[in-house]
Amino acid sequence: MNLLRKVASTLLTLSALLLTSEAAATPQTYQIDPDHSRVEFTIRHMFSKVTGSFDEFSGTIKYTKVTPTPEGKLRIQGALTIHGVTKPVVLEASFLGSGPGLDGATRAGFEGATKVDRKDFGILWNKTLDKGGTLLGDDVQISLQIESILPKPGEEGSKAETKKTDKAEKKETAGK
Repeated sequence: MNLLRKVASTLLTLSALLLTSEAAATPQTYQIDPDHSRVEFTIRHMFSKVTGSFDEFSGTIKYTKVTPTPEGKLRIQGALTIHGVTKPVVLEASFLGSGPGLDGATRAGFEGATKVDRKDFGILWNKTLDKGGTLLGDDVQISLQIESILPKPGEEGSKAETKKTDKAEKKETAGK
């Protein structure tokens, strides 16, 4: 689970920083709105595929190349580090649009997907099944549905980070 959380975390911030910047043609840093975003993964488990999602996500990635595709999407090539291992990764992404939200802040949306081989990052645990095959597949499909916010000039921190912190504090308080 930590592997997938770190992969999602890394890809998420790349997307927020890069995709909205490409669409606007002026580099801008958008912050992820965790209340309106989702990061999911799919992996083979025994004889089927299971999907999971992450409650918390953040991170960064270094990209090396961005190529528009004929379908109007972006192909983002970069390096992803998980458990101290850095490997190339490609994110297929779509910019969904941007404009003012109900609060007046500029918002942008996009979606993206990639596939990584968990073994490439040193995540080797698995179990052989009694009648052949393994418990887990090697390929992990990651999908992102992101809404991001452009902070207003001079704003300390972000509304998204404040909401995320408030949400975590509420969960912690409720658990006591």
